[in-house]
Amino acid sequence: MSDNNSIEVRLARLEERVKSFDLARELQAKEYARRLDELNHAHERAVADRAGTVTRTVCDLRHSVIDGKVSELKENQAISKGKSLAYAFGITIVLALLALILKVFK
Repeated sequence: MSDNNSIEVRLARLEERVKSFDLARELQAKEYARRLDELNHAHERAVADRAGTVTRTVCDLRHSVIDGKVSELKENQAISKGKSLAYAFGITIVLALLALILKVFK
């Protein structure tokens, strides 16, 4: 009888171990599912973040276009200043000539 009792005890222990392993495997599966879900959401967030950013190539292209526009504006400003100085010089000469003519005919 003690042999049967010993076998029954060992069998009960083995059944408990199997239950423990089953429970551990179930908990591990749930944890893996949770982590996978978390990774999927992180991936979705990363894709959304990437969609909202400008690539380096696009940024460099836009920057070079803006640099070109700034250079063009500076050039136009210099031309305008040159024209203004030429007009001012021309007006000065005309006024000087008028003053000279008025002196001569006075």
